[in-house]
Amino acid sequence: MQAMFVILWMGRVTRLLVSTSPPFAGFCGAMLSAFRGVPFAWWVMDINPDQLIRIGKASPRSILVRLFNWMNTQSLGRASDVIVLDDVMKEVVLRKARQPVEMHVIPPWAGTDCDDLPKIGSNPLRVGLNVDEQIVIMYSGNHAITSPLTTLLHAIRSNGPLHGLAFVFVGGGSGKADVDSLIKEFPGLPVHSLPYQPRERLQETLAAADVHVVSLADHAIGVVHPCKIYGAMAAARPILAIASADSFIGEIVEGNAIGWRVSQGDVDGLLAALRTIQQSGRSNLRDLGKRARQTFIQKFARNRGIAAVCDVIERRLRGHHAPEPGSISS
Repeated sequence: MQAMFVILWMGRVTRLLVSTSPPFAGFCGAMLSAFRGVPFAWWVMDINPDQLIRIGKASPRSILVRLFNWMNTQSLGRASDVIVLDDVMKEVVLRKARQPVEMHVIPPWAGTDCDDLPKIGSNPLRVGLNVDEQIVIMYSGNHAITSPLTTLLHAIRSNGPLHGLAFVFVGGGSGKADVDSLIKEFPGLPVHSLPYQPRERLQETLAAADVHVVSLADHAIGVVHPCKIYGAMAAARPILAIASADSFIGEIVEGNAIGWRVSQGDVDGLLAALRTIQQSGRSNLRDLGKRARQTFIQKFARNRGIAAVCDVIERRLRGHHAPEPGSISS
């Protein structure tokens, strides 16, 4: 409301760029666009009410959901450009539109391009946890309903291929209690739980892993887009993906051969992947990590993403058409 008031009465406005955080922002952008008579670009980071429905927090028939959907329709009807994060999300948004929409698929970028990573042997986080001699498999970020860790925790609990491996969970969220319960129930397991780390230590935290875990629930495909995979790739680390092959995570990992992918609930498949990691040796893991880093630089680097978003905005300001729907500017 404060932002709307400021924009209503501020001086010259030539373009509006609004994200989906908070969820009502898109509708506010549409109203401001109409009032000020300027183009409005909607940057869709996640999709509601779909997310609420899929995690069981709202009924499709509720008043809130119907209000959300009406506002989404109004926002899409007013937006001159809509930016989404992956192809599945694009299809979800298009189904909500009642008229043609100029769509652009632009993946998010990592919080850091990890250009100055500390070496494994000198990483303070590894030294502090006493895991320097082990292969560290890390999950870093929000332990959310949409990024479930149940499959991984079941695999660890099975006491399978754990020799030489250490599991580090960094962050918080609704799923953090399950990690802490596992540690309490089986104190001898090589599992470590850490809170969110300071942002200035992001590169150090990412570099502490030999392999990064990225998880996406099947019901979250197309409505959320965890960007932790890009930070892991920037840090030159292979990915252990727990996600559907149809998800953007599955496509990145399998399409570029930068790690392993197993489906949610496939504990046996995850155990097999852990055995492969265990037997790979650090040299092979480093090679996979280099491939992940190269893929990141070629497709997902910060300068590419920022340039693509700026291109959408600037072309409309110049009176030119934006890139073809679904394209990514270089």
